[in-house]
Amino acid sequence: MDHRFVGVTELADVPRVAVVVDVMRAFTVAAWVLSRSAEKIVLASSDGEALALKEIRPG
Repeated sequence: MDHRFVGVTELADVPRVAVVVDVMRAFTVAAWVLSRSAEKIVLASSDGEALALKEIRPG
């Protein structure tokens, strides 16, 4: 499998299939929750990990 990491300015010659990581939305949500007085943001690498963290620390 051939892969490469490119920035937005390099997207002129993208292959037929491309994976785009949407970091802008993640950081927008982070800024919004912090502006709404969130104490902290806990990151999880998967849905399963997030649910396990929620079970360990309810609320």
